[in-house]
Amino acid sequence: MKHLSNNTEKFPKLFQRIVAFVMTAALIGVGLMFSAVVLAFILVAGALAGAYLWWKTRHMRKQMRDFAAQAQSQTQPQARTEDVPEGDVIEGEVIHSEAFRDGR
Repeated sequence: MKHLSNNTEKFPKLFQRIVAFVMTAALIGVGLMFSAVVLAFILVAGALAGAYLWWKTRHMRKQMRDFAAQAQSQTQPQARTEDVPEGDVIEGEVIHSEAFRDGR
């Protein structure tokens, strides 16, 4: 009789653990689905906000491009062909070092 009473005490504990595991797995699954829906909503809302701002600022961007082109044409006169030197122009740096001169 002692064996039967010991077996009945283990069954509810095992059953509780199984139910707790299943419930935990279900809650994790529901949480992942909810977070996926929230992430999708945030991405769509961000894309819509970006498209709205892009559409509303298109005239301003065109004016800025036109103004920059106009300012550049006014500040930089056209280069004449007589101002351009002939030949190759090599730009660089000269490093003066005693170690380099001695060959070390």
